[in-house]
Amino acid sequence: MLADAGCIAPDYIDSLLRREAVANTYLGNGIAIPHGMVEDRAMVLRTGVAILQIPAGLEWNPDSAPTCCARSPRVPTTTWCCCAS
Repeated sequence: MLADAGCIAPDYIDSLLRREAVANTYLGNGIAIPHGMVEDRAMVLRTGVAILQIPAGLEWNPDSAPTCCARSPRVPTTTWCCCAS
């Protein structure tokens, strides 16, 4: 979604997957906020947020995450909030 919207270069998706391998971004209560590696920030073309709701959930350590909020912060000081119930 973020690549299609022109927020990230397509290669940033690989950065997101590498970041998840280093440290899981699952917050609990069905929320995960995956993001890429700091050194790949140049692949972020503009700030964007994509929110996906997956009723069946995803396998995300330690349990499923029915709502996933992927972000591409262009400016490191950007403040934002994502909530789900």
